[in-house]
Amino acid sequence: MEKIARIYYSWWGNANIKNRLWCLINPDGEVEDYHNRETLVAEAKEAGWKYRVERWSRKERNKMTILEKNY
Repeated sequence: MEKIARIYYSWWGNANIKNRLWCLINPDGEVEDYHNRETLVAEAKEAGWKYRVERWSRKERNKMTILEKNY
């Protein structure tokens, strides 16, 4: 299976999405950083990783939407 970096926020709340800290998990499974989404996408691009940005639903268990990917 191909290794892909994951950028995600586990659920949507009432706060503005731009003010939230997102998590970056590198292709080897290590947590790289907690930051805003744009910074983590730039970090993944700079490292040359394939990545995807995931939105996990707060209301529906195990429902995930891919917001952005580069592969």
